[in-house]
Amino acid sequence: FLTGNIQVGEPSNAGMVVDTSALDVDLPELSQVGLVVTDLEQSMEQYADLLGVGPWSVFRFEPPELTDTTYQGEQTDQRWRLAIADTGTVDLELIEPLEGTNSYTAHLDQHGPGLHHVACFAFDEPAAVVEQFEASGVDLLQSGVYQGGGFWYLDTRDELGTILEIVEPPEGGTEPDSTYDPTA
Repeated sequence: FLTGNIQVGEPSNAGMVVDTSALDVDLPELSQVGLVVTDLEQSMEQYADLLGVGPWSVFRFEPPELTDTTYQGEQTDQRWRLAIADTGTVDLELIEPLEGTNSYTAHLDQHGPGLHHVACFAFDEPAAVVEQFEASGVDLLQSGVYQGGGFWYLDTRDELGTILEIVEPPEGGTEPDSTYDPTA
């Protein structure tokens, strides 16, 4: 879905031009749209009231289920809560950072609440796709492992206008810590 060299605005990767000719990637699906929020409960209520979105599955991302977290190439301790709602073909994810320096806190500091990333959970070999993006000059912004499944945030803001998350879902899925149903 990307071809040639792209350089829009100031590259996020320290002046390197992203060489998309090194990429052989076709997006199998858009799985999720992720937004950063300051108050998870209030945001779930707002999306339920304004758009009828829900029910929500709520998760806490923290050790020991969350491991190997990095931000801008450095190991960091991070914690956040998130809520996911099925909206048909694409999930809506709301993320409230709780602790640590990460792309969520940086987004809130620079832009306030709003669109953070789009994600794909359907690559056959997600780690190989991440390696292709890195080889083409796209920086790995944030990564980690949650319940055995990997996630990688690629800094495609200059090229796509948002971050691209690639996810390797945990074997057997995950159970939410709680749920919120606005109709209940």
